[in-house]
Amino acid sequence: MANTPNLDPLGLWRDMLGQWERGLNTIANEAMGSSEFSRAMHQVTTVGLQMQQAAGEAMEKSLKALNLPSRSDILALHDRLGRIEEALERLAPPAVDKPADGPARTRTPPAP
Repeated sequence: MANTPNLDPLGLWRDMLGQWERGLNTIANEAMGSSEFSRAMHQVTTVGLQMQQAAGEAMEKSLKALNLPSRSDILALHDRLGRIEEALERLAPPAVDKPADGPARTRTPPAP
């Protein structure tokens, strides 16, 4: 029999994918090392935060128009309720030791 190279289609695909990944990583590392990339990422992050803040404000206005509580209203209620519970705990009498569960011990030991 003649020596024929073992053609593994999945092996060829794996090699091609590995080379493509290494090349892409090289290009990405070079791009991320530049100051332009840093500035662009800063701008994208800033715009994202501004959009999130605007969406939160719009949601709060919508909830207020519908006479529903917003997240900040619920958090304020939570804090106030916590303070009320703490005040009630200070006013409550201390807990009395509860007797052990079980039958009453009415028998006396025999005399010696």
